[in-house]
Amino acid sequence: MNPAMQSPDDKSYVAALRALIGPGLYAADLENSPLIDLPVVHLLAGTDSTPNAKARCFIELFEGVVTGQLVKNDRTAAEMLFALDNWAGVPARDRRVEVARLRDPNWTWESSYRKEPLERDLTMIFRALVRGGAEAKPARGGIDSGQTRNAGEALLEQSDFTPVSYTTKFAMPDVPRFWNDLCLTAKRRFYLVGGTNKSWFGKSSEQSHELGQAITRILLGGGTVKIVSRGDAVVVAQTKHFFDRFVFDPARRDGQQASLQTAIDDQRLVYVTVVHSNYDAVISDDRIVLLPIPNTPSFRNEALVLEWKLESGYHPFMNYLADIDRTISQADPVGLDARVANG
Repeated sequence: MNPAMQSPDDKSYVAALRALIGPGLYAADLENSPLIDLPVVHLLAGTDSTPNAKARCFIELFEGVVTGQLVKNDRTAAEMLFALDNWAGVPARDRRVEVARLRDPNWTWESSYRKEPLERDLTMIFRALVRGGAEAKPARGGIDSGQTRNAGEALLEQSDFTPVSYTTKFAMPDVPRFWNDLCLTAKRRFYLVGGTNKSWFGKSSEQSHELGQAITRILLGGGTVKIVSRGDAVVVAQTKHFFDRFVFDPARRDGQQASLQTAIDDQRLVYVTVVHSNYDAVISDDRIVLLPIPNTPSFRNEALVLEWKLESGYHPFMNYLADIDRTISQADPVGLDARVANG
């Protein structure tokens, strides 16, 4: 019998799928999940593959099953549950609320969906994974050849994820507009990962008002804003001052502070600090601009800048989005309060 057609212990695999809901598919610790031991994953990746290779292969399989086998609300439910496509980066709390409403407008996650209805959806997705495995082809060279390469690597090699590259952060046409528009045009997602973020939060008063208005618009529209910086006292003070003066003060004046506080409580507005980051990045909706950090500070202005969009660079975009979300989940949060001025 084809290994992909075997019937493993459904219950344990469904429980493993349930564990992916909180972090989402891309941020989950798949290398330690029983899901990478599914027969179809072994078939595709090769039995001697590393846990990382199997995890990448499982992601490829999962994406293909959701887009190729699930339709209409079943597909939307899977995307909501596992933070795929437009739901990538959306907090688990919001995804849970929406998937319950998708199945029944009168349902809530806690009282209606999270038991039997969720179990049915997870079982449906698991069975789709098994069906998808029925058509799976072994990794090149045969499963036990010892020289196979995992299917995820092969697929990545065959795909063109070449980024748009700029020789420096000043090399693109209309430099100020390029960077400003990353926030000003964002509708539902704006992530900023930097050292000091001084070029964002140390702007002129006029530019800061414009940036603050854009952040407020994103949050009031149900979107997400996440900021990562170094933990230096001066950097933290500058960032908090920006939010208090250009986001929270106008909100208090306009009676919108409760809505912004809800965004903070729901973790749609998050500010954390880290000791070190291997790259700076800006994510604007489905677009990421990445700045690999040079070894010497004096080289910073000459460093390469890379850009991907979701439709043309799906895997790089999702990989970095997941990495940033993991970083934020493990970092030190900085308290923000839309209701009280920061002194």
